[in-house]
Amino acid sequence: VLAVGAVIVAIVRKRWWLLGQSAVFAVLCFASSLLKEQLPRPFIIHVEAPEANSAPSGHTILAAAAGIALLCVVPRAWRALTGVIGAVFALLVGASVVVGKWHRPTDVVMALCIAGAMAMLTLAFTRTSGMDEPGKRASSPTVQIVGTVMITAGVLCCCYAAYIMWQIEPGLSLSASWASVGAHVSTFAMIAGVSSLVFGMLLA
Repeated sequence: VLAVGAVIVAIVRKRWWLLGQSAVFAVLCFASSLLKEQLPRPFIIHVEAPEANSAPSGHTILAAAAGIALLCVVPRAWRALTGVIGAVFALLVGASVVVGKWHRPTDVVMALCIAGAMAMLTLAFTRTSGMDEPGKRASSPTVQIVGTVMITAGVLCCCYAAYIMWQIEPGLSLSASWASVGAHVSTFAMIAGVSSLVFGMLLA
């Protein structure tokens, strides 16, 4: 729905260059999901998992890419809200594939980083506009505020998740039951942090 919405918005706004960029971005993201066939799968003790690699998460890449595509094509007035919706959607999809035991948390984090990196590369080829001429147009205050909050929240969540992982690491190596709750909290915090950071940086 998000991806189709992005195409419709780009056509209605007659942003043909942006529509082409979105298509290239989608192809790059889809191609990146094929990395799992080439990358090795690290062995983790006390964990039963298939030998086939699962990184990066294809579902998460596509979810993030759909949100990013919509963010890039909507008018400035809608960008802040679209960024939040895209980040939440990517978070929910990423968390669901971990809860469903389809992917490891690092698979999801890798997918979010890949989608964000591909978007940054795509945006580097955006045509200039009034926004690129100092003194001509000012950026939306809402975009500035929401983007700053999302970047800050993303950094804090990632730091919090790293702190929890540092605390429970001895328990994880021993497969201690007390480390389970911390592992789940750190997983959700890290995915939320990276998702917020990616979409916040794109807003910026």
